Amino acid sequence: MAKVRPGQRFRPQASLWNSFIDSLASRGGGQAASQYGDLAPGVVWIRNDSGANRSRFEILGLGAPIWSPTDNLTAFKNSLEFQGESPTFADYFGKFVVLLESIPSGRIGRGLVQGVCNVQVDVQDADHEYADLNGTATDTLRSFTAGSARILWKESGTGDKWARVLLGNQAVKLWRFTMNEAFSGSPTSADCDLLNIDGSDTGQDVDVYDRLDIAKDDLENGDPGWCVQMGSTFHFIQAPCHVA
Repeated sequence: MAKVRPGQRFRPQASLWNSFIDSLASRGGGQAASQYGDLAPGVVWIRNDSGANRSRFEILGLGAPIWSPTDNLTAFKNSLEFQGESPTFADYFGKFVVLLESIPSGRIGRGLVQGVCNVQVDVQDADHEYADLNGTATDTLRSFTAGSARILWKESGTGDKWARVLLGNQAVKLWRFTMNEAFSGSPTSADCDLLNIDGSDTGQDVDVYDRLDIAKDDLENGDPGWCVQMGSTFHFIQAPCHVA
């Protein structure tokens, strides 16, 4: 189909025009088409479902695809669009996106899920080399001794610092914990305080699973231990021996 020249009379076919309008509506009113070829590696389209306008460099939890295969298989196969949720440590630890542009509430824009980007980090310890979600904060990540973002460089000192991080770090993450209750249930789990390897408190509580019932009858409230993080799940691996 030939392009229209300036000044040329233009009468689009109704089917083509309606298709164009539907495409704009599905992308929040005229934003770029969500096709694989339009995105750099590690970049996805994010719909801001957090309920507030979000700025470039802010963080959202990576939710479900906007279109599921059941809803619209063609749209699912041809797009990389996700719902961008208000982040919570429990639900989106290790599964978040850093925005590459400002995105008004309900609109769609680009975000990075894997690769190098600039972001602010709440540095707890100058020696921390990793970062992840900072509770429910959208403006900063938080530094840890393990996490899904590797800190490649950061400003000196502690507090909110600009950093350059590598998102999508898949290294095994080892943590310490302190029991807040005894193991129970099926599968066996317990609420625990999550600690960095050096013993400093991350300020977060997580469920630690003991699927082999190794420590179910031995550990109680206040006891320490080690766990390994697999995805967003924490698994018990070791605790100090109790000597009678």
